[in-house]
Amino acid sequence: MPGMLIDAHVHITEDGKWFHTSYDASVTHLLKEMDRGQVNKSVLLPILGTVTNDRIANLCKEYPDRFIGFGSVNPNEDERNIDSQIEHISSLGLSGLKVHPRRQGIAPLSAASNAILESAAARSLPVVFCGYQQTLNNKIHLDDLLPLNYDRLAKRHPNARIIIAHMGGHRALDAYFVAKSNPNVYLDASFVFSSLRETSVYKDLIFIIRHLDRKVIFGSDFPEIKIDDYVKLVLNEIRQLEDCDLDAICSGNILSILPERSR
Repeated sequence: MPGMLIDAHVHITEDGKWFHTSYDASVTHLLKEMDRGQVNKSVLLPILGTVTNDRIANLCKEYPDRFIGFGSVNPNEDERNIDSQIEHISSLGLSGLKVHPRRQGIAPLSAASNAILESAAARSLPVVFCGYQQTLNNKIHLDDLLPLNYDRLAKRHPNARIIIAHMGGHRALDAYFVAKSNPNVYLDASFVFSSLRETSVYKDLIFIIRHLDRKVIFGSDFPEIKIDDYVKLVLNEIRQLEDCDLDAICSGNILSILPERSR
């Protein structure tokens, strides 16, 4: 195992239910899964409407050695209110933001995304964008979600720290070149090593880890992924790569972009 293992992509809900599935998204189940996978800390990423920012902040106070909390923003409520929402998230002691373009209907190049990044950068809060290409909202199209859009976003906001979750999904190589071209862009490796394992994209994921180990962040995507199985799968792949920085992927990269108070 690495010196420290942080799972930078987990979800919980207020009632432990995960939409219309049988997955257990409770805190109790998460802590058990973390222990099985020998995960030291997890980053709680709220999906708007499933858990409040206050609840995430309280969990981080209750389990300071186990959880790092991010907040969620609702720009659809009032785009003019984005900065005050993010100010509240920062005042709660949360360490970043989660934006879910395909669920929230927020395109990466939209005015809302720009406002979120501007406000987040002013407070040194990294922003995680779901990078999977699948439309769940009729306000957004698949081409809105392509990783290359984040190249423009990163260049508009050079002081913002952007994490493309799921390594850009099936367009992982595009995400790789975006991260390689922009010092403020990182890739989280959640979900894809399981969901794309039987596709040709899997080789691309290995290639990215080999050549961009200082930009890749480990994450699982609990509760849809079993943490211990995912840890074994991803770490086994990393260990086979010569000169790959395991500690950077497992904790160093995410810690380097969190606010100082969270490290």
